[in-house]
Amino acid sequence: FDNSIFISNNTHIHDFIMLSRCEHAVISNSTFSLCASALPKVNGCIVAPDKWYKYDNTRPSIYFSEIVVYES
Repeated sequence: FDNSIFISNNTHIHDFIMLSRCEHAVISNSTFSLCASALPKVNGCIVAPDKWYKYDNTRPSIYFSEIVVYES
């Protein structure tokens, strides 16, 4: 994690803005992180889980084509 920055104690607005400005993002199964990461990225990569719901193994239809899905 040499090039990583860990930030805490922000408001949700600050977190959303910072996530939306990241070139790359690894997101959880939350609409908060999905929406923030969906804002325009030039050459970025967004990684998201293949399972959105705990008991539903289907891939969510809300993912856009640029998302790289990892299998959990």
